[in-house]
Amino acid sequence: MVNTMKHLTLIALVCAICFSNAIAQTNIDSLTQSAEKGDTSAQYQLAQIYYNGFDVPVDKVLSFKWCLKAAELGHAESQFAAGYIYLYGDSIIEPDIKKGIEFYTKAASQGIADAQNSLGAIYNDGINGKEINKQEALKWFSKAAEQGNVQSQNSLAFMYSTGDGTPADKTKAFFWYTKAAEQDYSEAQYALAYMLYNGEGTAVDKLKAFEWYSKSADKDNPEAEYALGYMYENGEGTEMNKEEAFNWYYKSAYNNNAMAQYAVGYMFYEGIGTEKDLEQAADWIKKSMDNGNEDAKQFWEKNKLGENQ
Repeated sequence: MVNTMKHLTLIALVCAICFSNAIAQTNIDSLTQSAEKGDTSAQYQLAQIYYNGFDVPVDKVLSFKWCLKAAELGHAESQFAAGYIYLYGDSIIEPDIKKGIEFYTKAASQGIADAQNSLGAIYNDGINGKEINKQEALKWFSKAAEQGNVQSQNSLAFMYSTGDGTPADKTKAFFWYTKAAEQDYSEAQYALAYMLYNGEGTAVDKLKAFEWYSKSADKDNPEAEYALGYMYENGEGTEMNKEEAFNWYYKSAYNNNAMAQYAVGYMFYEGIGTEKDLEQAADWIKKSMDNGNEDAKQFWEKNKLGENQ
């Protein structure tokens, strides 16, 4: 989550894509005059220009100068960007966690959803073991989630699902996983499918579970790939199809899911959904066993697979 947070916060400073053409035509001298008079919008634009090198050499020190001026005058996007730079340095300054959180908080308090999400991540995960505060994490994730921030929706759902920092509430977890899943967030799609399959926070609905597992599996989520294989194998939420089960198990196994590796090995061993292949069976059972799967270990020992290796 922290890597995602860093990525999102950096975007806040370099998000010139949508208006880069306009900036390229801007008279920098005119912008500078306005910025020197305290125009925070001009200051922020200058920060972007010098950060990205639009018609000028890249100058991150000058960029930070204008960013900080705008931030100190209350410009929310600049506060968000300054918070990132103080937290991670970005080759400009030495990191200062206290100032970074201070500027993130100012931006978040002005309604910047990415800043709210970033604060939630900081308080949830901590930075170098510091600043963990689950109640603050819940607060900021909630604010960002309400604004449609998909990472916060997923994080908030997880907190409600597991009772992390708040009493467990499966109904609220289901609600927020649904919001994130509808924004095509693979992790949430898997979690939503799991809740539908098991009837957590909602009624059991294996048809819908299959649909959401499919969406997540299409994005290479190994847990969803395994679940989809299981549903095809057992005819749950869809027609039984051993070949499709094998295909999805194999994709998950290739992505290092230990349970799927065992399933693939077993299907090779029995010739289910694929041709029988004892060598492949032993290879996959061994991979699963090495990944700590006890069922694979018992199968390996019971069928004495190692004797032929």
